[in-house]
Amino acid sequence: MKKRTIVAVCVLLCAVMTAVSFAACQSDDTTYYGKTYTITGAGLAVDWNEKIWADPMEDGMIQEYFSTRELLEKYWDNLDWEKIGKDDAPQNVDELISVLEKNIVPEFYKEMKGVKIEVGTKDNLTIKVSYPEDKGFGKELTIDNISEIKNQEGKHLTYIYSIAKEEVNYEFTGYIDSVTNFDGKESLRFGIPWKIVSETFVESNPSPYGVIPLKEVEKDGGTYVYNINYMVNPEVEITVK
Repeated sequence: MKKRTIVAVCVLLCAVMTAVSFAACQSDDTTYYGKTYTITGAGLAVDWNEKIWADPMEDGMIQEYFSTRELLEKYWDNLDWEKIGKDDAPQNVDELISVLEKNIVPEFYKEMKGVKIEVGTKDNLTIKVSYPEDKGFGKELTIDNISEIKNQEGKHLTYIYSIAKEEVNYEFTGYIDSVTNFDGKESLRFGIPWKIVSETFVESNPSPYGVIPLKEVEKDGGTYVYNINYMVNPEVEITVK
């Protein structure tokens, strides 16, 4: 029997970030080639002022990038506090950020703890993911036959990987960015297959970005939900081949 192929809908961070934002926080010799990243469960500071996000409510070509703080200030009255999980809205953006850093951000790093991502060499580019527990693909998953899309050599790649489950092929789009943070510590931004949620979606989780939902809006005869994002940076232990 022929296997069906389903294209999974996965958000690519690089679609809303500029290549300049990566270059600004990298040294010239930093690449992901030949490194194994083990996520420790600790995290680096969230940069709420980094201008890497497109305005979620703007259509068409991206003309300008904003920080999470700027977008929160711009859309403060449109935040959906029920979905955020707050009965009482914080007084201001700083108070909301404080709540996120205390209650939400640590959960990202806790969820990521123990994930190991081994990246092959330039000539033999594979990605081997070791999971701390079974998330739907067993304890390990090797991703090969990668079609590398480069913003910078050895800095950023996106890839498409097909995951076979029974009679269905799930097509997952992932990415890896090697990032040296401003405090000199190295982190990793990534999207890897994590688990199958349904017959049409392969989840990229643990995720390197958080979501702050806005209220539903009526637009062009339909109902839409937009989000404001923020980036988290897991601290990693690095082994070099």
